[in-house]
Amino acid sequence: MDDTGHYLLQMRATPPLVHNITNFVAMNIMANVQLAAGASPAMVHAREEVAEFAALAQALTVNIGTLDPAWAEAMEMAAGVMTAAGRPWVLDPVCSATIWVRAARQSG
Repeated sequence: MDDTGHYLLQMRATPPLVHNITNFVAMNIMANVQLAAGASPAMVHAREEVAEFAALAQALTVNIGTLDPAWAEAMEMAAGVMTAAGRPWVLDPVCSATIWVRAARQSG
């Protein structure tokens, strides 16, 4: 990564659709940061649509700050789609070292 600016310009030339499953506190911040960088963020967490939407996205971010069973299932589904497609995804393991349920979810 000799020239970070080059990669930013390259990304902005074809704005990626970024699928975000993140907590309520971080949603607005995450969307604004991605918009400022030139991406097209979407906050999609419903189990009924995550797999289909993840298949359309170029990247996925998962933040386990809102970890109820439905959201956890949606996170796993979306990550599975991205992994199978060979597309990048990032896990933000909010408080995973402090609460056993989060640690268990993170480890699979």
